[in-house]
Amino acid sequence: MDKNVLAVLTAAFALSLSACQDHHFIPMEKAGKLHIPNGTENAPGFSEGPQEQKQVMAEAQKMGTAPQIPPSTPKDSPHGKGPIVDPSATIVDGTLELGAEQKKTDFKGWTIYVLVRLVDRPAPPLAVTRIPAGNFPVSFVLTNANLMAAEPTKPGDKIIIEARLDKDGDPISKDPGDVYGFALKPVAVGGHGVKVVLDQVRR
Repeated sequence: MDKNVLAVLTAAFALSLSACQDHHFIPMEKAGKLHIPNGTENAPGFSEGPQEQKQVMAEAQKMGTAPQIPPSTPKDSPHGKGPIVDPSATIVDGTLELGAEQKKTDFKGWTIYVLVRLVDRPAPPLAVTRIPAGNFPVSFVLTNANLMAAEPTKPGDKIIIEARLDKDGDPISKDPGDVYGFALKPVAVGGHGVKVVLDQVRR
């Protein structure tokens, strides 16, 4: 896997963890052991016929224990049945600008994270991308290739755009001095020319 892609996926996962407020987390040391069948042993529930297999998978999906479906595999989405949409399809694009005070600072060497969140489900982020900070304004684009999960977007979905300037490049840390900003209002998936002004400083 390309190092840049791996870094973005790692950052996306970390951002998702930092945003999650779920109180049902179970420490790894308290979790039961996972039994992995060997090559001569049937996985539980899969010695039956196709119909029974489908039923087992359906129950596993409900319990959150079913294996993740790769993005290239068709799956049922909340918006209907069908495969994942074209990965090159744009979710949103636009420009990042600095606030008046921030223009006095050289941010070269910092890291920009651009996050997209659904209005009706702000956490975890729907999509994320990482951009090396350079000369502003900076153009950005997020496509379906930046999705954190194999859930396709739907034209008309309302999204919130957030950008962060992070000094240490760690997506989990929230250090004083880091800069962030939001688009003025939610936009629809597929929006173009969205402006985000980075003018808020973390205290």
